[in-house]
Amino acid sequence: MLNVLKADLYRIVKDKMFIILLIIGAAISVVLPVALAGIYMGVAGGYNRAAVDSLYIVDVVASPSSAFGLVLGIFILIFLGKDATTLRNKVIGGISRKDIYFSNLLLCIILYVGLMLAHSLLTFVVTEIFFDIKAADFLYVFLGFLFKVFGYFVIAAMLSFFGQAFRTIALGIVLFVILAEVTVGFGSIVQALVPTMMGQPGYEHLEPLFKGLTIVSYALFQYSIGLTLQVEHNLMFCLTYFTSLVLFGMAFIGFGYLIMQKKDLK
Repeated sequence: MLNVLKADLYRIVKDKMFIILLIIGAAISVVLPVALAGIYMGVAGGYNRAAVDSLYIVDVVASPSSAFGLVLGIFILIFLGKDATTLRNKVIGGISRKDIYFSNLLLCIILYVGLMLAHSLLTFVVTEIFFDIKAADFLYVFLGFLFKVFGYFVIAAMLSFFGQAFRTIALGIVLFVILAEVTVGFGSIVQALVPTMMGQPGYEHLEPLFKGLTIVSYALFQYSIGLTLQVEHNLMFCLTYFTSLVLFGMAFIGFGYLIMQKKDLK
């Protein structure tokens, strides 16, 4: 399996698209924080370092549903689509389906988690030039990025699943993008509206529904923008978030493996 993984990684690193991908990621890490800083400065009527938490900028710029998150996911799916043409040759060459599947899974994890974490850290460094961390606490920052990494693992498992599940990789790409837009929209709406509505008279009978929607939005946050700042939430968030990570991760890995075992490689 390791030999297959090394060969795939070598092919990716030598691909010109990979170099372009790195340039895009670095450019987004620099340009978007600078642009957002300019917007906040303009709205505030002057420079204000305390206008917004710098970790919020990282959440917006370096989330799985952001520009680079989508570009990276599509890149990985395209590569998996190219690799699909060589699966039969690998099996004929004596490589087991199990080794092929877990090699692809590790490939997705290394690429997605590694590049998204690098993207997040570079965004954080650039953002710190313009904004401050409102909760200037190392543990706060560390836990925020740890939450991100765990979420990135699930996205990598999902990409591996999409790479195995469909005859055409185009369908996987379409579903990946749609899922990004739907989940980030749902999570943003719930987090913005529910706290306000729960405090309004006349909505008391809907409180169980509001709490349920909030918990569901927590479960979707590994694919949304709130990974860093949600660290300050209560124990319910942490339990729901990590439970959803485990369940989603196991589901994607398990179903992807089953599909690979049954896949027609003719």
